Amino acid sequence: MGRLQAHHQRSPLHLLKRQGGINLPMTAERSANTLIHGFRSSGFTLLELLIVIAVIAILASVGFFSYANFKNPARDASQVVYGILSGTRSESTSNTVSQRLLLGSSGNLLIQQAKNCSTASPSSWTNIKTISYGELTGGTVPSTFVISTPTTAPDASLPANYKLVVCFNSRGLAYIPSDATVGSVRVSDGKHSYVVEVALGGAVRVYGI
Repeated sequence: MGRLQAHHQRSPLHLLKRQGGINLPMTAERSANTLIHGFRSSGFTLLELLIVIAVIAILASVGFFSYANFKNPARDASQVVYGILSGTRSESTSNTVSQRLLLGSSGNLLIQQAKNCSTASPSSWTNIKTISYGELTGGTVPSTFVISTPTTAPDASLPANYKLVVCFNSRGLAYIPSDATVGSVRVSDGKHSYVVEVALGGAVRVYGI
């Protein structure tokens, strides 16, 4: 019985030495035995599991807030308006005509073209393109979504229920409403607000407020 117990207590490395004739220094033998027994007893402690769970929770919360900030209808719509204004200016200089952007009472945008920005008769303006409310918002219109322009000056050359945002002449310079210092469109979704602004020189920029 004593021999059997001694046999079971021998390390795997001792058995290898006995069967294969392996000769190792005492320090190497101890290190190998420690490594073998370490593999047998490896695993996660409760503290390690709690740390892993905490890290996962932090990463999940960061991802949630990043996704919430990614969804920004006002920012997306303002970028669409910025592209429209930049494209309208480019078309004016390329075709040596005047083009203007109008904002309708329903939130849609209308691009018109004429010989010059001072053309007074509404019938002398040709409709080029209409951008619907849905196109500005990517098809999803939040209930709090608002698009507006600050001008209130009457303009007999405009069609009914439209306001002038800006008119670009053939040189790319901007003609703005008489009661404004810049042509601008404000976009808001209840949480975020942005302004797309056109300076007299024709430069277009967008910024949050």
